[in-house]
Amino acid sequence: MAESSKPAEDSESPKTSPLYCDPHADVTFVSADGITFKLHSKYFGAVSAGFSAPETTLVDLPVTSTEPATVLEFLFQFIHPPCGCEQFHQPSVMKTPILLFFDLATAAEKYVVYAAMNVCLTRMYYELYASHPVKVLNHAANHGYVELADKAAIKTMSLLNPLRDTLGGLTDPKVAVKWVCRRNEWILSSI
Repeated sequence: MAESSKPAEDSESPKTSPLYCDPHADVTFVSADGITFKLHSKYFGAVSAGFSAPETTLVDLPVTSTEPATVLEFLFQFIHPPCGCEQFHQPSVMKTPILLFFDLATAAEKYVVYAAMNVCLTRMYYELYASHPVKVLNHAANHGYVELADKAAIKTMSLLNPLRDTLGGLTDPKVAVKWVCRRNEWILSSI
């Protein structure tokens, strides 16, 4: 019986993002799925109103997030240069898978990350309102983007079953009621 003398890895030790692993960081975030992100608070103030620089260092008191690591890692790329990165460019969202894209857009709104909010809105306004009108309507209405919500709402009328498909995708009952009223106006005006 030749057993390895190497100790077993501690399966409960937190995993750290390879992009955000600076041991000298002064803020630690933990994603909903247990991934640790070590960042410098100095980057947050200028690019986000949702994250504020702490009075004291928070490395030993991690900030727990409700977002999974994939979303946080994407979001943090709009705020903070990754470890070991000499030339920093914010990521493109143009080919981001739809579910990740809308999770990013929601997190950007939640944490008020200006650059991420802007690029997400731009993609929704020029592309996604046509291919994913219900998701765009839901996001736009929930975050106060009236023009984008109207544009997406109009597009929902061309869905195969607009009533079922739209109402099934909206998360705010007030938005659903407004949409039904607006739909009735459109139907009456086309008679």
